[in-house]
Amino acid sequence: MDANRNALPNIPIALLVDKGAVLIPSGTVTDSTGVVTGVLSIGADQSNRTITVTATSGTRTAQLPVQVTGAKLSASGVATTVAKGKTGNRIVYLLVDNSGNPLKSYDVVASASGTQTKSGKTDAAGEWVYTYDAPSVDTTLVITATVAGVTDTQTVTVGSTAVDPVTTTVRSASVAVSPNVVNVNAVGTTTVNKVEVRALFLSASNIPIKNVRVWFDLGGDKNGIGGTLDSTSPGQLLYSDVNGVARTTYAPGTRFSPKDGVTIRACWSATDFAIPADGGSCPNAVTSTLTVISESLSVSIGTNGLLGLGTSNLTYVQRFAVQVVDSAGRAMVGVKISPSLDLLRYYKGFYRSDGSAWTRTGNGNVYPRSYTSGLPVPAAAVFPLLSTTGTVGVCDNEDLNRNGVAENFLDSNEGVVVPEDQDLSGNVVPLKQILEPRKADVTVSVEGADTTDSSGIVVLKIEYPQNVASWVRFSLLVAASGVAGTEGRASYQADLAVLAAAINNLLADPPFKISPYGTAATDTYLRTNPEGQSGWLCTNPN
Repeated sequence: MDANRNALPNIPIALLVDKGAVLIPSGTVTDSTGVVTGVLSIGADQSNRTITVTATSGTRTAQLPVQVTGAKLSASGVATTVAKGKTGNRIVYLLVDNSGNPLKSYDVVASASGTQTKSGKTDAAGEWVYTYDAPSVDTTLVITATVAGVTDTQTVTVGSTAVDPVTTTVRSASVAVSPNVVNVNAVGTTTVNKVEVRALFLSASNIPIKNVRVWFDLGGDKNGIGGTLDSTSPGQLLYSDVNGVARTTYAPGTRFSPKDGVTIRACWSATDFAIPADGGSCPNAVTSTLTVISESLSVSIGTNGLLGLGTSNLTYVQRFAVQVVDSAGRAMVGVKISPSLDLLRYYKGFYRSDGSAWTRTGNGNVYPRSYTSGLPVPAAAVFPLLSTTGTVGVCDNEDLNRNGVAENFLDSNEGVVVPEDQDLSGNVVPLKQILEPRKADVTVSVEGADTTDSSGIVVLKIEYPQNVASWVRFSLLVAASGVAGTEGRASYQADLAVLAAAINNLLADPPFKISPYGTAATDTYLRTNPEGQSGWLCTNPN
């Protein structure tokens, strides 16, 4: 722009990026509106980092930092206490991307309180093993591993191997497998296909409980699928960490399973217990399931874009076709389909008439550069743009780890403990956190059989109250039993659809005229939990 803020066309501008990123500019000179745009991608490097976009015109330069996130590092098999002088202690690190796919050939560096520094690269399964020796004196080791811009810190006490029993009552115990669909490992090949197993223990106040004793097994392996859990080889109990979490990894063998055909069991207790046989008696237990797949097929999902009414006339229904084919593109019959639904974010705002139809609008978000404590929002944070949603308020799902529990967690950005219910929407009597959007705001089900017909198709539907329409963005994921590779799953993302007749009828207010999540402008802060899961969470419940 010139001094009068008039757009200047045909001005040469060069756009540059660093750190392995790729940028495709719209041109080398500004258009009639004085703008040059570019499409930025991270390139082959999936590590967390800050990319700098530099625009140069003559002697003038402007820069914009863009934060790349998504790489996640977890540690399993961590003993919270080891004996003095014990050698060969192992920690298995797993590096995955935002979708849970392993990241291989990334440089790792780890050390124990600044000593025993070792380095290497993640293997084909995204794993790297750190071994260390315990000193011969009582001490505490802080073990730090860094890879792909992510750092994991574990604390190990060296001395007496006796760990104090847990005195806090465990209110909630759960075990989760991520992802819950994994490929077989072929005979004679390196074990590359693995999933992370995570047990979580919480008190009545949703506070994580440390030092819960845990033993993972296959619950008797009733289907004979086999596979190995990394934590079983040392033959020792695991202990939950300061986040109430105990982790391991599961690697399937060569057999594929029925849907949910592999059971992962977490035996647990507040005190030490004898390690049971696989599927044997244990003090307490929680389970989760997964599917091991092998057949090389392809899955896709789509819709005709039509919206109907539910049988009660109170809901909207949208249908989707899931199609499964073999490597030659032929329809596959009898393949079982498993759908799952994730609510990514919700919107705040309202509809108003523009004279010809109802249009969605609102009061938007406010993104303070500092938290209420006075600490600045991380300089590398990329503040969201609202160009795709107009002026509605945009709020990420408050349930950052998607475990369905309204938790308090240590936010790594501000360094304070905060509730997931950031907008205090549940701040009623009696006090109880409520996560938004509610999981029950949208349901998914199978119409008819859940196995593919002669055309290789299964029909799914999502259903939701009419007042929620357009105020939630969802992701519909489908997995096919026996389907290998990334093509064994497919996903579909969109905002919940609205009925065109309701939008075009200015004689009646649409049922979704006011967002059920509020209409007020809202301060929105970047929050990151100890597991590295982030979201821009809104703070105004109105």
